[in-house]
Amino acid sequence: MKRIIILATILAIVLLTTLPKTSGTESLINASESQLPNKIPEYEATTDKLLQYFKIHTEMRKIVPYIVKGCKQENIPILLITAIAIQESGWGTSDLAGNKKNYFGISAYDWDPYENASDFSKYTLEEAIIKSIQMIKKDYLTHGWTIDEIGAKYCPTDPKWSEHITSIMNDLQNNT
Repeated sequence: MKRIIILATILAIVLLTTLPKTSGTESLINASESQLPNKIPEYEATTDKLLQYFKIHTEMRKIVPYIVKGCKQENIPILLITAIAIQESGWGTSDLAGNKKNYFGISAYDWDPYENASDFSKYTLEEAIIKSIQMIKKDYLTHGWTIDEIGAKYCPTDPKWSEHITSIMNDLQNNT
């Protein structure tokens, strides 16, 4: 029995020291804000590419030009912000998106998400999206947090939030 435990321990040590420590997704999830643009593969998300991707998601098509514009203005990853909008607005179909122009679930706390959510309806759609992007940058992307840490603050009730965001980002990158 001792021999099996020793062999299993040696095998585990060999595997842990020879296998890559992270996959592409894990390294992206654990990237700090200062590393984020470098951890996300080089990719130029353009309005045309994203509009093509969203050809059947008409609600998302409305905000794509504003996401691209806002992300370029704020120098933050377009795919990250697009993924957050997809995740938080149900592809642009949520009541928050439709009624409050809140595509990012900003301040939508679980006990009463609609009532608590920030209301951007007094703004044009472009202004609402750009203001949302600025808030996300200020509140989540300038603190050096990893995507996991962003998820823990952005959506504390969903421990898989960062995995969902990363999956959507990968899908966007692979299909646009």
